[in-house]
Amino acid sequence: MAVVGTNDWFDIAYGNGIYVAVGENGYVTTSTDGKTWTTPKQVGTTRWSKVVFGNGLFFAMTNTSYLASSVNGITWTTPQKANVSGSANSIAYGEGKLVLACYSGNLWTSTDNGQTCNNTYHYSSDTWKIVTYANGKFVAVSTNGYAISSVDGETWENRISAINSYYPPVDIAYGNGKFVIVGGKGRLSASEDAITWTGTQYIQNLDFKCIVYSKGNNGTFVAIGSLYENSKYVYYMTTSTDGVTWTTKEPLKDESGTAVTYAYGMVAMP
Repeated sequence: MAVVGTNDWFDIAYGNGIYVAVGENGYVTTSTDGKTWTTPKQVGTTRWSKVVFGNGLFFAMTNTSYLASSVNGITWTTPQKANVSGSANSIAYGEGKLVLACYSGNLWTSTDNGQTCNNTYHYSSDTWKIVTYANGKFVAVSTNGYAISSVDGETWENRISAINSYYPPVDIAYGNGKFVIVGGKGRLSASEDAITWTGTQYIQNLDFKCIVYSKGNNGTFVAIGSLYENSKYVYYMTTSTDGVTWTTKEPLKDESGTAVTYAYGMVAMP
């Protein structure tokens, strides 16, 4: 496990043969192998909460809706506030468009790399927590467990109850023909089309933090979550090939066998 700088890191993306991690106080770092990282540099001073790769560019986003882009993760555009209302929670790229998932029930879409954004969906009782692009469609999930999808980022299907909202969803991944949403207290739901969902399953009571799909080993979902044990949080990993049946949880450890004490996100290299 690498210790890079002194700031917390909140998200990571892979593209152009490069890993890019973003974090507190505007810091960004890059790596070509996931082990050796460049000295962190500041791009602005606000926490970068999300980073995504698409169309040859990395896009970093703050919760206050500032965006910056980069080809190599080293040289970045000056952060600019997107013309959206409400704070942004998540970002996705697909079909030549950026989609921002925001508070106040809004989804915003940009066709010019975030320079201008159009409000393409609004439902006042939703806070859109997650958005992703996979298998030819955008899928957004709200804190109250509803999912909505679009093939073009402009016209959205009817919102569907996808997962129990008592412990809000935190992440989504796509692989082996399925979208899988994870949330707190072991909540999980899967769908082949992002319209019909399995409904909430309960997996080992883990407070899930993140999920990815790795194409290695014939394709595997990997989810990380925590349990409060012996007066501290212990992090575990569980895996699945179909998004429905999961392995028994195992303690999350680094290369030296030391327990990992916190995890904000993961990335799987294509």
